[in-house]
Amino acid sequence: GHNLAVGTFGDEFIIGSGNDVGLNFSNANARRQGGYGSERIRPIMMGDFLYYVQRGARKIREFFYRWEENNYKSIDMTKYSEHITLGGITDIDAAFIPDEVLYCTLTNGKMAVLTRDPEEEVQAWTPFETDGEYKSVRAIPNPDGVSDQVWTITERTDGLLGGATKYLEWFENYVVDDANIQAQCFYVDSGFAYNGYNETALVDGGDGADLSLDGLTGDITATSSFAYFSSADVGKRIRAIDATTGDMLGEMDITAYTSSTEVDGTVTSTFSVTGYDNG
Repeated sequence: GHNLAVGTFGDEFIIGSGNDVGLNFSNANARRQGGYGSERIRPIMMGDFLYYVQRGARKIREFFYRWEENNYKSIDMTKYSEHITLGGITDIDAAFIPDEVLYCTLTNGKMAVLTRDPEEEVQAWTPFETDGEYKSVRAIPNPDGVSDQVWTITERTDGLLGGATKYLEWFENYVVDDANIQAQCFYVDSGFAYNGYNETALVDGGDGADLSLDGLTGDITATSSFAYFSSADVGKRIRAIDATTGDMLGEMDITAYTSSTEVDGTVTSTFSVTGYDNG
């Protein structure tokens, strides 16, 4: 608890006080722990292990204390996957939920990704490639608590803006528990989701109609308090929106027209209640 790990271009050091008091300028004692050297790239702590980029920018080393030897060790994590970091490492960061994963951007625009679980003796490298170049990576806690958010600065050739454009992008959680959300997922290098449907009937209190539903999920019937629907509405959507927050409260695709006050449809996002009034 009183030691600092220090990396230089030539060596690795542990700086401690040599006793139980806190470290300060008068009691600092530096002990050399290795001679691999490190790049000027921020190291990352995952559990009890410190990961740093070795001098030369081709290797990731795992730095930890080995009590049997009363010393610190630096293990080469790319020993069996030397090809994974071709071009050299430029930036690293780690996500911890749902798994401990180290992300490394490379000079060639690709990314090398290490999944690591020391307790289960698991380590696996995966190359990430995209239609463009990864320039930098950072991982932050996600408010949903389900997974960390991994953000990248990615340079792409933009067909709309022209030339090379840098985008701030994030990776969505690959574990999706909600079947309604799963149905709306798409897998691309870089995607935009546009929800401003022109062919949508909005139930937000602004149209003057009261709407009742005979269910919250699956195939349901929607009934309006006055003549609102027409046969041309088949294929459109009904969406319930909170007028205060703008949050979507449910959505259905209209599949059949029964009358001007009644249509059938399939729920694509579960409704919160079965009735929405014009107030």
